[in-house]
Amino acid sequence: MRSDKGFTLIELVITIVIIGIIAYVAAQALSSGTRAFFSVDFRKEALDQSRISMERMMREIRMLRDSSSVVASSSTQFSFTDVNGVAVDFNWVNPNITRNGNTLAENISELSFGYLRSDGTVDAAFSAANTKRIRISMVATVYGENVQLQSEAFLRNL
Repeated sequence: MRSDKGFTLIELVITIVIIGIIAYVAAQALSSGTRAFFSVDFRKEALDQSRISMERMMREIRMLRDSSSVVASSSTQFSFTDVNGVAVDFNWVNPNITRNGNTLAENISELSFGYLRSDGTVDAAFSAANTKRIRISMVATVYGENVQLQSEAFLRNL
């Protein structure tokens, strides 16, 4: 009497194929979760950096001494003297925002200053007679993840 214990080759191959399919499905689920985690992490990094620089620029622009203290203005640069007599120069040279030549923020893919009149129309440059608010729009990009921020400073001394 012979005892046939063990598995046939066909049973082993079928088992390996089924385990392979299950492993593939599990790997896809883990992979999409990992991608989502890194995507959120990169967006958070972009948001943190851009928010800090936006808040600093807004705070300092609100300290503008008067309309005659604006030295230079364009869509990517704004230079002025604040109420304490300190010269401030914000400038965007892709991909960095600088303040008086020192890096304020990195990975900024877009920055624009808009100079708004009291009726809401936007001028290309600061006008002592017409500008009532300054709008800053920026887009921060970290590893392909974009975050867009926009804020307006109401000039207290104008």
